[in-house]
Amino acid sequence: MTDARVLRLPAGQWRALLLLALIIAAVPLSFAGGHSGSASAAPEERPLVDPALLQAYLDGDSAIALIDTRSPAEYAAGHISGAVNIPFDDLENFSAALPADKTAPVVLYCRTGRRASILGEQLAERGYTSLHVLPAQQIQRTDDDMRILPQP
Repeated sequence: MTDARVLRLPAGQWRALLLLALIIAAVPLSFAGGHSGSASAAPEERPLVDPALLQAYLDGDSAIALIDTRSPAEYAAGHISGAVNIPFDDLENFSAALPADKTAPVVLYCRTGRRASILGEQLAERGYTSLHVLPAQQIQRTDDDMRILPQP
């Protein structure tokens, strides 16, 4: 006969042990970002947006939409000239600002690319087909200005 021992702990210690186990189990999920595909890619892993597309935007191609996916407060503090603010977590209230042509190029940006990727996934679900997330290395930031760098 085997000697089975039962661990006996007061109820409070069981709760603490269970909480610790849940925290340990959640740590890998927080590093993964909770998303699949490009949304969870680290900023340095995001592909560059085609420099010719960005140069066309800078040269005034009005068919290219530039969307700042940060909060309205971040947008007000400074944004790339000509960008429209559509916060990644408030698409329904800002959907009137979306381009009507769902095949036209849409360049999305934020601070790291995570929020832009999330909004990009939402726009793809709405039928937009030419979505590009501007990686951090293609944005020049100063204290009061942001600019596109076609060639980082």
